[in-house]
Amino acid sequence: MKNGSIAYPNKICQVDNGGLTISVKKQETRIEWSEVKSLVAFKVDKLTYDSICIQVDYGQNRSVVALEETEGWEILVRGVKANFPSVNPTWDIDIIQPPFAENFTVLYKGD
Repeated sequence: MKNGSIAYPNKICQVDNGGLTISVKKQETRIEWSEVKSLVAFKVDKLTYDSICIQVDYGQNRSVVALEETEGWEILVRGVKANFPSVNPTWDIDIIQPPFAENFTVLYKGD
């Protein structure tokens, strides 16, 4: 994760046609799809299971990380696939194997 990243387990992710909103407690971060510079997926080894994560890099060296435990994770995955057609449509299945490996995967890299 880059400096300035937000990675809390109790996040709520909402997605619409314009972008995504990540809420942690009462703080919201709004990211328009057009602001996204890159999308990276990876796994975190939680000892007995893996947690899949998406890091969204946007703006001036800002990033936010959503974990698969994040409320709205499935909506985020669908939103990424719908708004970034170059993203491998099976990335979320492919990243699962092998278990307990980071499997760092660049999903999207803007200009």
